[in-house]
Amino acid sequence: MSSWEIARDKAAKQLEKQTYEWRRDQIIAARDKISDASDNPVNGINSKIDECTEDLATGIKGIGCLDALALSMLEKKEVSGTSDVRLNAYYLKLCSEIGDCNCKIDALESEISKLEQQYQQAVEAEERARREALEAAIKRFNELMEF
Repeated sequence: MSSWEIARDKAAKQLEKQTYEWRRDQIIAARDKISDASDNPVNGINSKIDECTEDLATGIKGIGCLDALALSMLEKKEVSGTSDVRLNAYYLKLCSEIGDCNCKIDALESEISKLEQQYQQAVEAEERARREALEAAIKRFNELMEF
């Protein structure tokens, strides 16, 4: 293969790699939005429950039968959004797709590296061939000039 053909193939692989990197970044952004959208309200609710529990515990401190009431409030905390079965399945699918993209990116990086080596070898071989052709042409010219 000529250096031009190898450079063309390398550029195509780099473009494909960029496409997978863009796709991976988009999927990561979507995955992160799931956590943000589902966990922010939950964290707000849980924060309010903590505040109420602390206020209640402070207000009823020392009254044994009511201490259990304060503790039972903590059991009412919301679970994170990723505990939702459907959201969690979607989240895991996105994580899997990110992993697939990373594998493809790694494979493409390896191919690009090999193509770069092939390119360097092809350039060197073409340069040697040019030098040899030039030397042969000069030799032939000198032989013709002797006649």
